[in-house]
Amino acid sequence: MNDLSTHIWMAEDVLIRSLRPDDLKAVATVWHDAWHDAHGGLVPELLTKTRTMRSFKNRLSRMQDRVIVAGETPMGFCAVENGELEHLFVASGMRGTGIADALLDAGEAQIRASGHQTGFLFCLPKNLRAVRFYERHGWERTSLEVNSVRTHLGSVAIKALRFEKPL
Repeated sequence: MNDLSTHIWMAEDVLIRSLRPDDLKAVATVWHDAWHDAHGGLVPELLTKTRTMRSFKNRLSRMQDRVIVAGETPMGFCAVENGELEHLFVASGMRGTGIADALLDAGEAQIRASGHQTGFLFCLPKNLRAVRFYERHGWERTSLEVNSVRTHLGSVAIKALRFEKPL
């Protein structure tokens, strides 16, 4: 993955920039709240139970070198690794403003810059808002897969749609 420390984009009139250490708390809050809003009732209770603010802070601190955020005060973020758009979350009050579009564009650019010709991502089949969003942006469903998500309480099997897009 490219070093994101020097990357700044303007997309959809939104500042897209690298994550800074002082952003960790704000981004973890966006992630926690948006994850629970998007996934509540769609994943097994064990997984929901383990997705605490502390767990998001810990996960974010381990992946901060591949996270980009929207706004001077983070209103959303995305993370990419090995051709995968791993995460894309936007604060609830900022949905519909173009921030997700700008983050997706920047995430796709990072995937391309890392040498991948095709990007992929996973999305819960019942997360219809996200499914429609990715399809509207040219991502195509390629399969339904069962992914094992490890938590400190054990592994959880999650069915997820795999999307791909030539970049």
